Amino acid sequence: MSFRVQPLQTPLIPVLAAMPPPVDASVITLFQAGHGFAASPGSTGTQGDDASTFLLGTQSYRLTTAGAGGFTAARRTGFGPFDATGRMMAMLVRIDNWQSLSDCRLDIASDVFVNWSSADTVSPATNLVSPFYVNGEWLYVTLNWGAFAVGGGAGVTRNNITGVQVRCKDDGTGQVVEHVNKVAMIAEPANGVVTFTFDDGYAGVWASAKPILDAAGYSAGFGPIVDKIGQTNFMPIDQLYGLRDSGWEPHPHSFAVAVHNNYSTVSDQTAIADMTAAKAWIRANGFGSGDNLLVPQGQTINATRYEAFRNMATTCRSAYTRVRETYPPGPPYDLRTYTLSQANTLADVELKVDECATNKTWLILQAHNITATPTSIDWTVADFQSLVTYIQGKGAAIKVKRITDVVKSGVA
Repeated sequence: MSFRVQPLQTPLIPVLAAMPPPVDASVITLFQAGHGFAASPGSTGTQGDDASTFLLGTQSYRLTTAGAGGFTAARRTGFGPFDATGRMMAMLVRIDNWQSLSDCRLDIASDVFVNWSSADTVSPATNLVSPFYVNGEWLYVTLNWGAFAVGGGAGVTRNNITGVQVRCKDDGTGQVVEHVNKVAMIAEPANGVVTFTFDDGYAGVWASAKPILDAAGYSAGFGPIVDKIGQTNFMPIDQLYGLRDSGWEPHPHSFAVAVHNNYSTVSDQTAIADMTAAKAWIRANGFGSGDNLLVPQGQTINATRYEAFRNMATTCRSAYTRVRETYPPGPPYDLRTYTLSQANTLADVELKVDECATNKTWLILQAHNITATPTSIDWTVADFQSLVTYIQGKGAAIKVKRITDVVKSGVA
């Protein structure tokens, strides 16, 4: 039976409803005239109001680093106080020249920054393979409460936020420009949610992962490399249909293994054509609409790919692991993940499950093969069984849902 199709010439239109955007529970500032922010101690570079680049109101606030490895920050105290109980933090940001970005932070305090906490929204130096920001694109960055670590004193008191600081730091290779247009709070959902996704179509997904998830009553998502279907160590087409028929969600991932393995270096045209072909294959072979993409290596990279994937998808799962995802997510076309690989132990992943339950995050797990003899990108059968049992033990604090279920009906 032939199941391959040729790449299409135009993007495919998604059929699912769009992911609902975050709804502000309380806006702290839009950085309009009279916002009260001023340079923080130790800042280098320049900063100020910018009426030429904004998304909300009539201006944003611009931070430009000096390009020598220092930071540029602006803060204001004397807010509110704001009560973040049952809420998450968010800010609307645009970054130019992210390649030189060291970190982009949001700091919150309960005084004049004696007791304060900090969250790195992104740190490309630790995750260059899958940049979270795209140059020149506004991004509504949502931060679960667990993303904040104590920055000074006892840390912020959650129900007493009186100070806010935005900070941008370059890595010494060039200037970075950050525009920030809003800091706000959004409501936490009622519970956490875990989503399992499996890339590439490895044989261990059918042989080992599926029986474990079946026993727990859980479903997952899978994205095969079309070129590898039926080859040694990869599932044949009949097993992919078996996953579909048992309630798993098929995802476009990649059509050609040569493109998949070189996603960061192939041309934008090649990457977009490959994803278009993968989605066409999903649709042509009875695997559904394919509106939720698993982007190889999280490589949206730039505005060209980002816009193309956004036009053919409801969501795009990245491979960015620095921060856990929220519901609703800030950017549905760059869903943040956590990886099941030899770099992350069972204890590491269980901590993320704990955070999911406590901070009501959307923990999207990215896995490859589940096997007794793992390579660096795989996980062991024993650890996977222990993880599923651990999630079951969280009871109503965590639901396990596919991406399409979260899109359609949320996390509850």
